[in-house]
Amino acid sequence: MKPFDVIQGFLECAATRSPPPDRLGGEFVKVSESLGFRYVACCSHVDPFHPPREAVMLHNYPRGWVRTFSEAKLYEIDPVLELARTYPFPFFWDTAFRADSLTRPQKMVLADAAGYGLAHGYTMPLHLSWLPGTLRASCSVVPDGEGIDAESYVVIELLARYFYCLASRPHAPWLTPPREKLTQRERECLALVAQ
Repeated sequence: MKPFDVIQGFLECAATRSPPPDRLGGEFVKVSESLGFRYVACCSHVDPFHPPREAVMLHNYPRGWVRTFSEAKLYEIDPVLELARTYPFPFFWDTAFRADSLTRPQKMVLADAAGYGLAHGYTMPLHLSWLPGTLRASCSVVPDGEGIDAESYVVIELLARYFYCLASRPHAPWLTPPREKLTQRERECLALVAQ
């Protein structure tokens, strides 16, 4: 499937059907798998088993890893999450971390994750910077193999940002456009601006 078709299909699903967050999340996982990604995690940087109400928590990571991640509080030292909090650009795990830049516990986090098949990932920091008090978040994808096109990474980044904004909306009502009708004068002003 062509990248534009993937994007268009997801955006149509999100816009026309206004699916609840869990169905939209399912669609996001399905799209990521169609692009060649085995695992995806679009999440706030919090305890995955006990997230706050406003957190976004979507992933298809192995349950054993998520349990370990939660019980050992690895979200507090995970080098992927740490870099996503401080670095604004997407990054590949394999090139982002030099062995000498990680602490021993952080090296163990990456090694343990690799034991669950979570290796060679790509992470996109997600920030709604205009919202005060917003939780830090990121979207990570792990390829199913080595033959992923560069286009797939661009597509998943665009969709991750879109999904995250939509998933955050129930807890941030100011992201929802107002549905009030415009007055006649307001419509005239918009027409003048458009001219």
